[in-house]
This record gives sequence, structure tokens and C-alpha cells, in this order.
Amino acid sequence: MENSNCRQCGRMNVVNHTPFSMAEELYIESASAEKELVKIERGTHNDLPNFENYRRVLTDFLGTDRD
Repeated sequence: MENSNCRQCGRMNVVNHTPFSMAEELYIESASAEKELVKIERGTHNDLPNFENYRRVLTDFLGTDRD
């Protein structure tokens, strides 16, 4: 796997970004009435767990508490 810089943020990533527009398309096409699309600003595939917002949304989704 080759390292490359993201064209959107310029950061080095092993895995290239999936454009957020693809997530938006999936969200629109989802038939589920219970859905939420969350954008983690400056988040990448490899560092999402570093963001408090990501951890909160994931905890809410899973219905778990990490206390």
C-alpha cells in the first residue's frame, strides 16, 4: 500500500479519503427513517477515534457508556 497526500486536506494518509459526497449519497438513498450523518471535521480514515465527537456519536449509536 502506498502513502499519499489527501487532495482535500493535504495530510499524509495510507488510505485515501473517500469523498464525503459519497457518504451523503448513501445517506440520501438509505431507506431507514432512523439515520444520522455525522461529519468529523478534519477527521481521516485512520484517526477518527482521536475525535471526541466521533467517540460520542459511536457510543450513542451502540448504546454503551464507557464510564
